[in-house]
Amino acid sequence: MPFPGWVFYFTAAYYAGKNFDQVKGWLQKNIVWVTAGGAGLLMFLVFNHRAGIVTDVSSKRVDLLLYTCVVMALLYYVFTKIKPFPKWAVLISNYSFSIYLIHFMILRAIRKLTDQSVDMNLAVYTLLLFFVGVIGSIVIAYMMNKLPFGSYVVGKVNRIKYTPPVQREELQKPKAS
Repeated sequence: MPFPGWVFYFTAAYYAGKNFDQVKGWLQKNIVWVTAGGAGLLMFLVFNHRAGIVTDVSSKRVDLLLYTCVVMALLYYVFTKIKPFPKWAVLISNYSFSIYLIHFMILRAIRKLTDQSVDMNLAVYTLLLFFVGVIGSIVIAYMMNKLPFGSYVVGKVNRIKYTPPVQREELQKPKAS
């Protein structure tokens, strides 16, 4: 991603974090419009690709900037509604930086293995890439972090613990004096 793209994402994230309560309230009030906007942006991206206007399949496209922000807002909204928060989401969050660093190598290895030997349905192939990319990255990061220098190679793994909702509520109750 060129530098201006990262500036856009960092600025949007900074604003959302700095004004968290206002952004959260706005998102809850306007979720229908945000969802419709996301659907519209997705149709725009698909149309541009099908029409041959934008043929590059890459995350480094300018037309993805707004769409990515809308998808992040929708994911935030959905995950704030899920109670209790799933363990798998905490696991992925803990390993997110390592997944970012490692997934590309795994995807390239899968592509080399599957190019000549496997004729696969696109949806099945996409799911294979997704799950093997995420799970493989987590396994590699876990094993590398067992080595003294591993965190310098694949990134340090966060250690956020999953707390069941009942225990979380008990921890948040004020203590009787």
